[in-house]
Amino acid sequence: MRLNSKIVLFGVFLLSLSLNNFSQVPAGALMDAPSEDQLPAEETLPSSTDIEPSVGEVPSFSESESAITSKHIGPPSILISRPVYAPYSEESKTMYIASISEAYFHFKLSGLNGHYVYPIEKTANSIPYFRDFTRRISRNAYIESARQFGASYLFYQEYEPQGKKVRFNIELYSIGSNKRLLSKNIIINLQQLETGLDECVAAVVNALKIDLSESSSEFLTTPILGTNPKVIETLGNSFASAGNLTQKKAAIVADEFIKIANDNKKMPLAKYIAASICSRAGKHEKAISFQSDLVATFGSQNPSLYFDLAAYYKASGNYNDALDAIDRISSKDPSYNFITLSERAGIYEAKGDLNKAQSDYEKVLSEDNENGAILFKLALVNTGLNNLSAASNYLSKAERSGYKLDKSSYFDLGMRYNSLGNANDKAIDAFKMSLTLQQDYEDAWQELAKTYLKMNRQNDAAECYVNLFQINNEVYKDDLLKAAELYEEINMTDKVKDVYSLYLARKFVNPTVSVKLALLEAKSGNCEKAMDLVFNLNSNSSVAAEVQEVNKMCGKPERRVVVQDDDQLRKSSPAVVLWRIISGVLLVGGAGAGYYLDTQIADKQKAYQKSYNLNEIDKLHNDIKNFTTLRNASYGVAAAGGVSLALSITIPIIRSK
Repeated sequence: MRLNSKIVLFGVFLLSLSLNNFSQVPAGALMDAPSEDQLPAEETLPSSTDIEPSVGEVPSFSESESAITSKHIGPPSILISRPVYAPYSEESKTMYIASISEAYFHFKLSGLNGHYVYPIEKTANSIPYFRDFTRRISRNAYIESARQFGASYLFYQEYEPQGKKVRFNIELYSIGSNKRLLSKNIIINLQQLETGLDECVAAVVNALKIDLSESSSEFLTTPILGTNPKVIETLGNSFASAGNLTQKKAAIVADEFIKIANDNKKMPLAKYIAASICSRAGKHEKAISFQSDLVATFGSQNPSLYFDLAAYYKASGNYNDALDAIDRISSKDPSYNFITLSERAGIYEAKGDLNKAQSDYEKVLSEDNENGAILFKLALVNTGLNNLSAASNYLSKAERSGYKLDKSSYFDLGMRYNSLGNANDKAIDAFKMSLTLQQDYEDAWQELAKTYLKMNRQNDAAECYVNLFQINNEVYKDDLLKAAELYEEINMTDKVKDVYSLYLARKFVNPTVSVKLALLEAKSGNCEKAMDLVFNLNSNSSVAAEVQEVNKMCGKPERRVVVQDDDQLRKSSPAVVLWRIISGVLLVGGAGAGYYLDTQIADKQKAYQKSYNLNEIDKLHNDIKNFTTLRNASYGVAAAGGVSLALSITIPIIRSK
């Protein structure tokens, strides 16, 4: 069979990697891994004590614990780290490199025939603050998660921006054999980011000694990033800033990702990212549409894309379609059969067919009786079936196998207890354990609040909403007002005042909140604060009655404006009148023109941020520059007119005395 020229080139590239030394780039003081010329081809995996502590790091295993590595039946599996910012300083402008690279490696390496890549979401659930790109996560956290998952390999990366280039240090660890198989430094031109990332992928393939199929080779050589660096940066920054997505956060940003994906048809990675965001936001049709497009294009080369499609169908409640997607994987690559059986069980579990789910999980366990993840799944299923004794037994077995419950595990356990309707206390304990592992785990706070409300514990539920607001003011400002309502129900007036004060202290403008707080302050005798809160709200018809009530409670007299009847001040010469008219025209005209130009600048800036056409970008840049100059001149004229008007009033008064 005649191979595609791209496949041949990729094969030549891999051969050259195996025959020649990797490019020698000094690691430098900022990169903590040795350069390749200092590192043997295989090196013992570092122990927990050899690795630097890091923000967001998972607590280290003891020496005996660190030796625990779950080995599961199925294809070799790879855990991919989020690229770590190498310098020990705060990252600000280059997070897009990490987010784009992370998504790129997940998408491309999932196409390695006979290998399974753990989804980003699974890694995020295992490692606290994984989606917080301001946090540095060490190798230790990833190595321990890889052991916990039973992963065969860990692909770890660090990067160091260097102006228009970036230096990547990539490392590949064999978890089972406790060896480092690869360490390579690569300098990447940011204008040719995909070329550099492809070199990283090729190095991993070479280190794994994979005999690539023709379809996998074709997939690995297909461009997925597009050619516009500005779009790549925009997509990456948006993905990084999205953070640890809750449904609320995802709903806020989803349209931005949809637009990028729709506007860049030759950028499959945009669809890959947009699909995950849309699914989290509850925009299931969009998620399925984007992923279906990817499957139609790459499904024959990369069957693992069906895993994501099945997940999106499952999230949407289309369980039969989810099962069909899973079945397509097995028909295309039988090496995934063991994983697909577990995925089918998960779909039945989501569907509510817990007996079928239990049957399939037990089939997996019969082949892999020390699989802690499956033992935990059986604990969840038996909890749902109200077989609490069996659930406890499976949970104990999971822990003995080396399985450590992470924040997601405790959250799932809490949700399963909630479903019983009579185990609210156990659900609360599970959610609290989840929050012990990550205090700002928003999903757990939300479900904890709901559970408290079911138990008529308004005070505790309100505290949950206050904590959510403290995590993200903008997203949870409405939840803070829910807290105020709950405190009002149980007559905790001081708490209500604290909540409203906190809301306004964060600079949110809400006349209703201001008036409610003013009424409470007035009732407490704090009229000075009450009057400050309703200042200038008299003209707001929605709260006018409440403002009048505050005024009445505080005994505020009706304000009247008295104009002195001074003939000398009212009489002016024609010259002074003309002076005032001209000054007024300059003031109003200049201010009006300045305001109009401000709106034009704002519109142009929005268009500039959204545009991906280079010619249009240049034109918008020039327009913004010209409008800014005119605006400044207009405000200058307005200022001169204002000064002149003030003088036309004060000078005649002074002269008349």
